Amino acid sequence: ITTLSFDMGNALADRKCAGATSGLVEVFLSGRDGSGSMAVEDALEADVGWLSRIDDNECVRLACTIGATDGNRFTFKAPGIQFTSHSEGDTDGIVTQDMSFRLTGGDLFDLNTTTELSTIGGDNELVLIYHTS
Repeated sequence: ITTLSFDMGNALADRKCAGATSGLVEVFLSGRDGSGSMAVEDALEADVGWLSRIDDNECVRLACTIGATDGNRFTFKAPGIQFTSHSEGDTDGIVTQDMSFRLTGGDLFDLNTTTELSTIGGDNELVLIYHTS
C-alpha cells in the first residue's frame, strides 16, 4: 500500500439545553457513512489473489500495522470494506491500482465466520489500536 486514507463521514447532532451554561447538553454522532481510498503497487493476480474482489464488489478485511516496538506501534483495522471503484495509476513510474471503498463495518473478532461480511452487525467501521508495553 503506497497511500491509505479514511473519511468517517460522521454527522454530528447538538442537543440544546437552555438550562446548561454552554447551551448544549451533548453532541452525539447521528450518522456514519465511512469511506476511504488507497493506492497499491500493481502486481500479478497470482501474487495478490484478493484483487479480483475489487471487480466483484466483495467485502474484505483490512489490517495494517505501523511501527515495530510497543509505545511506537499502531494497528489500523477495518473489518469490512467494499471497493466502489478502481483505476490504474502511476506513482513515480510505478504502476498502481487506485481504489475507493466504503466502510461496511463488521465484527472485529469474528474472523472465522462463513457469513457474508456485509451482513455482520458490528459497528466497527475502523478500529485504531495503540500498542503499549
